[in-house]
Amino acid sequence: MTTGRYPVSIQRPQARARFEASGQPDALLAALRAAGLSLPSRPNSAAQSDRTTRWTYWLGPRRFVVTTSIDEEAQLGRVLSDAFAAFARADVFCTTDMVLTFDLLGVGACALLSQGTALDISNTAFSAGSVTMTDLWGIAAMIERPLDLPECRRVTVDRSLGGFVEGWLWAANGLSSTHMPGVMRTALDAQNLAKPRSAP
Repeated sequence: MTTGRYPVSIQRPQARARFEASGQPDALLAALRAAGLSLPSRPNSAAQSDRTTRWTYWLGPRRFVVTTSIDEEAQLGRVLSDAFAAFARADVFCTTDMVLTFDLLGVGACALLSQGTALDISNTAFSAGSVTMTDLWGIAAMIERPLDLPECRRVTVDRSLGGFVEGWLWAANGLSSTHMPGVMRTALDAQNLAKPRSAP
C-alpha cells in the first residue's frame, strides 16, 4: 500500500489479450454467441464464460470488449475471426497492444479516481461486475469493478496516453510514479514550486 493522500495501491496488472467487437446490434450479439461466449445480462456489466479465463464486457449497443489470458490470445483470435466471418454487419479486431491497464486497490481507490472523474464509482452506485466508459482527466477510460476483485477499480486507457494517466494517478495521491517518475510533477512538487522563495 502506498503512503499518499489515500489508502490505495496503484498497480499494473498482468497484461490480458483484448478484442474490440462492434457492429449492428443483432449481428454483433449473434457473432459473440457463435463464438461460444457468455454475454452480460445488462449493459455496462461483464460476464465470464464457464470454465475459461474469457470475459465479455457490454459497453454499448454497438460495442463489446472480450478479454482472456495473454497465452490464449491466438486461440481466441481464431475463434472470434471464424465466428464473425459469418456476419457481414459485425467486426472484431485485436487491441491487446493498444491499451494500458491500472489496478487501484484499497479503500481509497474511489476517492482518488474522483479527482479525475465526476462518475460515482462508490460501492453503492457501482456494483461488482460493473464497467463503463467515462472521461478521466479529459481522456476516454474504461473503469471496471471486477467481479473477481470487487475491492479494485480497474482503469484501461489508450496506451499512448498511459503515461499521462499514470502520472495523474500518482500526482492525485501526492506521489511520484514508480514506473515513469519524470512524466508529471506531483501536486506537492507543484505547490512547492509556486511558493515564493524566502529572502537570503
